[in-house]
Amino acid sequence: MRPHFLKSSLLAIGLFAGATAFNPAMAQSSPPPVEDFAHLPTLRGIKVSPDGGLFMARVNRNENYTFGIYQYDDNNIKQIHAVAEGDGLSVRRLLWKRQDRVLFSVGAAGRRYGTDVIETRLFSMKPDGTDVKSVFRYKASSRNANQEPPVQFQDNFVSLLPDDPQHVLLQYYGEVKKADVDRSANHTTVQGRRSYISYWDADVHGNVRIGSGIVDEINGKKKLIVKLEDGKWKDISKRANGDDSFYVIGVSDEPNRFYVLSDKDTGRDALYLYDASDDHFVNLIFAHPVSDVNGIEQDPDTGKAVGVYFAEETSYIHWLEDTEESKIQKALGKALPDFNILIGNVNQTFSHYVIYGDRGNRPGQYFIYDKNRKRLRALPPQYPKLSNVEMGDIFVTSYESRDGLEIPAFVTLPPGYKNMEDAKNLPFIIYPHGGPQARDYAGFDFIAQFLASRGYGILQMNFRGSDGYGKEFKEAGKAQWGQAMQDDISDGVGWLIENGWADADRIAILGGSYGGYASLVGAMKTPELYQCAISLAGVSDLPQLLRDANKFSGGKYATRFVGSLWKDGSKLRENSPINNIDKYTIPVLMFHGTDDRVVDVEQSSKFVKAMKRKGKDITYFELPDGDHHLSLYKNRLTFLRETEKFLKGCIG
Repeated sequence: MRPHFLKSSLLAIGLFAGATAFNPAMAQSSPPPVEDFAHLPTLRGIKVSPDGGLFMARVNRNENYTFGIYQYDDNNIKQIHAVAEGDGLSVRRLLWKRQDRVLFSVGAAGRRYGTDVIETRLFSMKPDGTDVKSVFRYKASSRNANQEPPVQFQDNFVSLLPDDPQHVLLQYYGEVKKADVDRSANHTTVQGRRSYISYWDADVHGNVRIGSGIVDEINGKKKLIVKLEDGKWKDISKRANGDDSFYVIGVSDEPNRFYVLSDKDTGRDALYLYDASDDHFVNLIFAHPVSDVNGIEQDPDTGKAVGVYFAEETSYIHWLEDTEESKIQKALGKALPDFNILIGNVNQTFSHYVIYGDRGNRPGQYFIYDKNRKRLRALPPQYPKLSNVEMGDIFVTSYESRDGLEIPAFVTLPPGYKNMEDAKNLPFIIYPHGGPQARDYAGFDFIAQFLASRGYGILQMNFRGSDGYGKEFKEAGKAQWGQAMQDDISDGVGWLIENGWADADRIAILGGSYGGYASLVGAMKTPELYQCAISLAGVSDLPQLLRDANKFSGGKYATRFVGSLWKDGSKLRENSPINNIDKYTIPVLMFHGTDDRVVDVEQSSKFVKAMKRKGKDITYFELPDGDHHLSLYKNRLTFLRETEKFLKGCIG
């Protein structure tokens, strides 16, 4: 039986033929219903089998994900096996090990040593759903009360061992184990624990060659070792702890040479070839004039770097060589001119490619490309009911902060506006990103496009401290929560008003995670700029955030840009919304998931109680079973519906 939710079209293309996946967007007389934006993306984690005849994915069925394996050809898609997610369980990793064996992990909320955590469990099975094996087997012993609990994260892959059909390399408790995918708990240690090493990496053949970790979380002192051709480990920590950034991201095809990212020459991470045997940089391979390089593509046979990844307004790959993948990507770009084409995944035999296409404000779509037959199958769009709906155009721009720093920004206008000059006195939503060591892109954002469909302009900015713009830009955000980072956001409001794009009396601020914190701080410090504020999973108590982070390994290091509990205590309290309730004079709307394992729900619930005690205008929705990312349809729907209602009441 062909499932209706995988109904798809088939495109036959030659390498220079032209084709398009759907009709150009048509303007709508009325905005789409909220349900169309709340829709969970149709497909996630698509992987094609070695023979190209099967694929597995997480598929949205009735707004709940199902993990399924499907057989497909030119005319039909047939379900082989499917299991619905639910009860707090979700599939995280999907991998083909062999044609007759798949690996998948399941994530769920857990609790360890009195702390709420996320845990994963790793399984293997046949594609038809039979012969399910737990890769880890744990039996508690009543005679050993101190026995270690089951491994928390069981899907930390070091290598899929492409030349070994029965094993994979997994990391846990500081070791690397060779695990048998056919037999539970049949593990052999291939790399033992070493002092301060928390993460291991391997070359393209599965040889463990890189180890890294943190020695001193407070001061950020790192440990970095690499294995040379003679089998000996060499400590190159001095490089990692120098004034320049230094990250080993791959083993090259040349003896004792590694690929590293460093900002030593340009102030932005660039790709270099580094010789560990005598500790010198061989040559600069690629540097981008504006952006950090953030990854490489390596030849699977030799390990030679063939492409580099970086990000501007969207993610890009720059091909260093004329590879088969680069030719395919170029040809598909011509065949699908309405899309930016990215190769998301390649099967083990390099016969089939998972292609993702998107462009700016257009919802994305997946394709499977058969290289041998030169045929492209279009899978259903990620947001089916929005495929032919006109979305708001996104304009890439920038503005100057009060201290002269250029702040990259993206403005989304309501559908129908084709240039910024046509926008006059619009109601605007200021929408800072989360992280804050992250960044925004000029791509499809279901929240931004929903708001644009309701007639609002949206400003997203990469304030100082955001990723991707080099060392100086990131360092400028250090310990600047609620201060210079917030000033960058406020300066964006002034820029909109000065240019006449925004109505100064109809501006709101909205954000999630760090953006939720920025929203609360905006309402606290500059209420004159906003008529209301909305926080999703935001932080209200900075000292408590740091205390919570300290419960986890690496927590102090991860929050080093926030500040120190001891050195910066007064500043942290001063910039915590929960300590400044009297300053709130505008309405605030808050959302927080009950199962959030990134920012504890008490960050919102305690703030709400404090606001209500002082009689402040606060509305709060605690999202049942909700995580940090609006992963459930019911919570996306609540968030969008209540946000629309709230904004209509405060800025019209």
